Amino acid sequence: MRQDIVAGANFPDYVLPDHTKTPRRLSDLQGDQLMIVMLTRGFFCPKDRQQMLELVRFHSQLVVGYTQLVTITTDDQQLPPADLRALALSL
Repeated sequence: MRQDIVAGANFPDYVLPDHTKTPRRLSDLQGDQLMIVMLTRGFFCPKDRQQMLELVRFHSQLVVGYTQLVTITTDDQQLPPADLRALALSL
């Protein structure tokens, strides 16, 4: 584990591609709000998929608390349209 990732320290300001391959900087996503960063194996993992669904359900409470939720995943491609529809229907 990196020595600079400790409680109370600033999180590294990663620049990673989003689902459209557009580079995004964590500090730009955060703005002046609190931010939760979730590291996950990806949508293919049943446990991580369930956790993501629960976080989507919890999103309205995060918004009230002025908190951003960012997920960094190992998924390297977009979900097929059929999977996106299934995900939307499950919410």
